[in-house]
Amino acid sequence: MHPVQPHTNPPRQMPTPATPDQSKSAISDLLITAIDHDTTTDNLAAINAAATSAAALDAYAGAAISTDAISAAGLKNINVDVDAQGTISATSTAKSTATSTNVSDDAVGLAYIDNNSGLLGANTIGIASDAQLSATAASTVNASASTSNGDAAAYGGILNSAGVTGLTSLTAGGELSALGKAVNTITASAETVVEDLTVNGPVNGAQATAELITTQVGFSAADIDVSSNASIQGLSQLTNSATAASTTGASSLAEALAGSLTGADLNGLLVGGTATVAGQSSFGNTSNATNVVGKA
Repeated sequence: MHPVQPHTNPPRQMPTPATPDQSKSAISDLLITAIDHDTTTDNLAAINAAATSAAALDAYAGAAISTDAISAAGLKNINVDVDAQGTISATSTAKSTATSTNVSDDAVGLAYIDNNSGLLGANTIGIASDAQLSATAASTVNASASTSNGDAAAYGGILNSAGVTGLTSLTAGGELSALGKAVNTITASAETVVEDLTVNGPVNGAQATAELITTQVGFSAADIDVSSNASIQGLSQLTNSATAASTTGASSLAEALAGSLTGADLNGLLVGGTATVAGQSSFGNTSNATNVVGKA
């Protein structure tokens, strides 16, 4: 199966484009500059350090800042060898929420999930008879920022998520029933009444971004060998929603962004009987910006 590339209409004011494995949002450029997606850097520590750093948030000195960054997995790096029938089930539910409110200065809310997967890692599974595998990842990210007098910036993001990923080998001596599912929801809302007139920072007014930064996949496996019948399903569902509202601000910008969604990605499948393989991606993307005085 090939990844489904969701189509999003670009907002009228976009920051300078980033490389494909980096965030595209001006808010994240400010708040998560310390994250390096190409290394094994501790992203959770980096994002919290960036969000509380005076240097990283120089434009938001005195702001009310709320951050929440997490990572989760149901099962990770498992090696299974069973001489009879086998059933493996894994579920990971992750929730990241950041709410920031202010009445006299800027407000910044950052909610972020580094990774949430049902089955994650270099996993090898060998079952001599019938095998059942089910793994689900469910994520909820909610970032909000509101202020009566200042700029409001809200960012909700997921780096990557999967039902099943990193499965290097799966063998079944009998029948196989396998399901990998990733269901994620990202919301971001920013609201200001009177923008900060003294700071010309990266956000002037209200800006909200809901973003899948890299990939989300239902079922991903490198090598599957089944002696009898096989049923394999990969489901990937993402809902993005961003809302920005300003009464008297220079701008009101709402961004709902996504990298790639994949239902099933199977690189090597051998079935001795009847095979049923299904991959499905579902993507809902909404953004709404309003402004009474200024741009939206």
